[in-house]
Amino acid sequence: PFGNRRSSSSGSGVPGFVPLHEGVFLTNVLEPDGMPSARTRGDPPLRFLQSAHCPLEVATVVAKEADEYNGFNLILADLTRNVMVCVSNGPKGQPAMIQLVSPGLHVMSNARLDIPWQKCTKNPKGDF
Repeated sequence: PFGNRRSSSSGSGVPGFVPLHEGVFLTNVLEPDGMPSARTRGDPPLRFLQSAHCPLEVATVVAKEADEYNGFNLILADLTRNVMVCVSNGPKGQPAMIQLVSPGLHVMSNARLDIPWQKCTKNPKGDF
């Protein structure tokens, strides 16, 4: 349902070209009982990069089909619109979550965005 994202400078759709104002981050969440026939988690990032839709619109579609994928955390960003969202489909048994990401420092792990994770928490001295 999404068309090619257009270059803001030339106005033409350029396959494989990603403007510098967009970003996608994907983490695969390891699940011991993953679905062997699940859809590939690489599709949602491509869907965003190949479309002209804003991150929230794409995240909404991805969240509706989230149970078709094994666990993931996906961040979609469009800096020209000042929008960054995270969509996550874990942990299993819970509904997919869409979260607007505010400016600042965030932690992405095998849990949802900004959940304290052993490798990401501060040490006793207060340093990362």
